[in-house]
Amino acid sequence: MASKQKASTIISTENIDFTKLTCAQLRQYLREYGLPVSGSKWELVERAKGCVKLGKKPLQTLRIEDENFASERSRDRLLTPLGEELPEVKTLSGWKDDITLIPDVTNSDLYNYLVLNSQRTHDGKPTGAKRQLKAKVFYNDRHVHSVEYHEINKTISHCYIRASVIPSIPTQKENKKKDYSVWVCISKVSGNVHAAGCGCEAG
Repeated sequence: MASKQKASTIISTENIDFTKLTCAQLRQYLREYGLPVSGSKWELVERAKGCVKLGKKPLQTLRIEDENFASERSRDRLLTPLGEELPEVKTLSGWKDDITLIPDVTNSDLYNYLVLNSQRTHDGKPTGAKRQLKAKVFYNDRHVHSVEYHEINKTISHCYIRASVIPSIPTQKENKKKDYSVWVCISKVSGNVHAAGCGCEAG
């Protein structure tokens, strides 16, 4: 038991001299960072040194950061830039299928949300999701249907739009042929996209 505690202490110390660790300790260290544990001791040492140089974080730390970010993002998207609280999309009733009620959304609005937006990323850098801009092609090809509008209420600055989307890749599996349920929250005045969600695996 004492040897295990000692190994843990050595591995958690900064400025580790990896050459002094045993192969078992090196493998434990690499496992914590999600790196391969096969090879000779020299290979394990070099891999561990590379891990430090790259500034990699332990898997446990990344998991906690992901959970915190997801929780924070869930809260943020239910608050408008003006601080108004938004209801969950699934709790609303009384949707309208009159698409003339939907505020104008420009290509720039979509580009800003999918590519330039930095509020949806861990590191504060732009999202850069240029590949998702091809969604316009799917829209033009009539993949999007059953579009509905909800103003939430007259005093809130944002509204919801929801729709069903035919998957872009067909499948033979009956249980996966369902259309995706998607929604977007936009400003009633500017058309700026505040938040969006999808029932697909990628979310």
